[in-house]
Amino acid sequence: MEQLSSTLRATMRDNLSRVQGWIDYVADLPLDYARRVLAALAPFAALSPAFGDKLLTRLKKLTASRDHSKKSVALYGLAELVPHLSPGSEGLVESAIDALRVALRRGTVDVRAHVYFGTLGVADSIILGPESNALKALRQELMRRLATVADTSGGLVVDKVLVNICGHTSVREPIPELLVCISRICGPGTLQPMVEQWLRPTEETFAEFPENEPDCSLWSNVVLGACAALIESGVLTSDSQALEMLDTMIRVKNRPRRQKKRKKSLNASIDPIADLAENSGVSHSEVNTAASSRNPPEHVGEIPEVEERAS
Repeated sequence: MEQLSSTLRATMRDNLSRVQGWIDYVADLPLDYARRVLAALAPFAALSPAFGDKLLTRLKKLTASRDHSKKSVALYGLAELVPHLSPGSEGLVESAIDALRVALRRGTVDVRAHVYFGTLGVADSIILGPESNALKALRQELMRRLATVADTSGGLVVDKVLVNICGHTSVREPIPELLVCISRICGPGTLQPMVEQWLRPTEETFAEFPENEPDCSLWSNVVLGACAALIESGVLTSDSQALEMLDTMIRVKNRPRRQKKRKKSLNASIDPIADLAENSGVSHSEVNTAASSRNPPEHVGEIPEVEERAS
């Protein structure tokens, strides 16, 4: 193992000059592929501090890109990379985490999501890693974003940012993994009120999810993910508890949703007679006749004559 480690370090040193080319290549990949490549590269930073520092520097520069996709790739890579960097890189780590914290505070929904997803594989490192002020700051920022808050009645409610992320079309990721990450960072207690709330859904709860999910499949994935996280964290200690929770979820999912009233068409809104006829089953002419007898036209005065235009 020691020999393999030294060989890998030498390989990393030999490839330092290629880091810029790699990052430029990765930045042009589709997001799914780019994330996989960066997740594979990040652990090598622990073997070669010089390689990790250079990789971090390139990613940090890429976060300033105006290209939305490249910015997302860079932030994801930073989140993956930071816990693997050596303690001697404290200055670089702090600057990288500053970029992540800015993204969490000011970024769009999908940009923030890539930061969250970047922490999936390193959640334990963020908690159990070296006593780094930078890592503590990142963990605190994540907890502020993901942790529960008390409402006016003293109960716990979950920040809606999670729902927004899960519903964003450009970041369709494995939701259970994200919820496991939240459980590890913020504690399993974060998920319990979420599951309890979503297993007793109201129309308001369903309204939080996108309108293009009429079958509640997204909601189901969220609850399934929460169940997986609760099982992994030991909150659900028996199979029967998990099965009972899933059974409740299935019953709720199959419950018919209240349909919203459709807006009347423009023609219907300006022709109440047609609307009345449609709802009563009588013909349009019959309704017109009846309406005319009940409401004779008002006298509106003499209509001025209009001269015919010369042909």
